[in-house]
Amino acid sequence: LTGNFAIKKFAIQAVPVGDLEINSHSLDEKLELTGKLKGNSDLEFSGNIDPTKGNLDLNAKIQKLDMKLIPEFIRDYVSRASGDISGDLQLTGTTSDPRFNGYVHFDTTTFALAELNTPYRINDQRIEIKYPDFQFKNFVISDTTGNKLTVDGTVKMIDASEYGLNLKANSKNFVALDAPRRS
Repeated sequence: LTGNFAIKKFAIQAVPVGDLEINSHSLDEKLELTGKLKGNSDLEFSGNIDPTKGNLDLNAKIQKLDMKLIPEFIRDYVSRASGDISGDLQLTGTTSDPRFNGYVHFDTTTFALAELNTPYRINDQRIEIKYPDFQFKNFVISDTTGNKLTVDGTVKMIDASEYGLNLKANSKNFVALDAPRRS
């Protein structure tokens, strides 16, 4: 598939995303891609895919990704998200064994876990991604009263549906669940 593709006022489930442009052309056996998303979210991506071998070499520079999009993809787990994420991500490897590297930065974000119904806040925190590990270094999450939960350690991706956890959490008076008392 080669050519130019554009969507103006792109939205996902009524959440405005922005204007999307994708350009592609063939180079040898590879499909070269460049693109950008400008609007409520702002990112650029480039790289190539080798469809015959399944090789991937893609990069994304995320200036701003609106957190309101996150629940649209993982609605069963996260709700009431707001704020922005930025980052720099690389996807290499193959379609059967993808490898992510880079970082994700949370800038004044809020969200609620669906099962717990409590809003949390993440301000100026970063997750390093060094395949197969997601690294948390003094990663701070605040509850609605300002109590902090600090996380250190790694989440190791074993495969697409299995992860190994090696995390240490430290907190005092952190509100994990917001539910009325039952008598």
